[in-house]
Amino acid sequence: MWVYRHPINKLVLFDYRKGRGQSGHKERLSSFKGTIQFDVVVEYALGDIANWYALERKYRENGLSSQEKLLRRQEDIKPGFDAFKEWVETQHKNILTKGAISRALHYAYKQLPMIGPFFEDGRIHLDNNAIFPSCKEADVNPSAWMTDTLNRIGNHPINKISELLPSNFQKL
Repeated sequence: MWVYRHPINKLVLFDYRKGRGQSGHKERLSSFKGTIQFDVVVEYALGDIANWYALERKYRENGLSSQEKLLRRQEDIKPGFDAFKEWVETQHKNILTKGAISRALHYAYKQLPMIGPFFEDGRIHLDNNAIFPSCKEADVNPSAWMTDTLNRIGNHPINKISELLPSNFQKL
């Protein structure tokens, strides 16, 4: 369902379409001349991101090597990621509010450049969620482990780095 509202005369149009695809509003507004204000539809971005994770799971299940994963990421995920990153950069530059959407866009704007290595090395994961099973097995709170490890790692001897693994975790 798409909802259109004229802000001056307060007319409202409810336009039912199957799905939230862009074809519906493109068709409805094809002859429109003027300015359009719209809400950010997060569903599209979340759907894309969910798809990236699904593809990564498929790569793992199919036993792809790191090099094969990297090639598939370049082909399957990178174009969508680049488009999403460009969209976030544009929205971040143009958004005027200070609400939740603005904060989310600002967070994404700051975080997205850090995903670059994911597209350069097939061994790198999209996130660090793999640490959570290790923490659970060691009966360690993941947040406490990560906070403590980040505080200690700078001064920790490199030859004793294994002490910082979740299985060896001892809070300071």
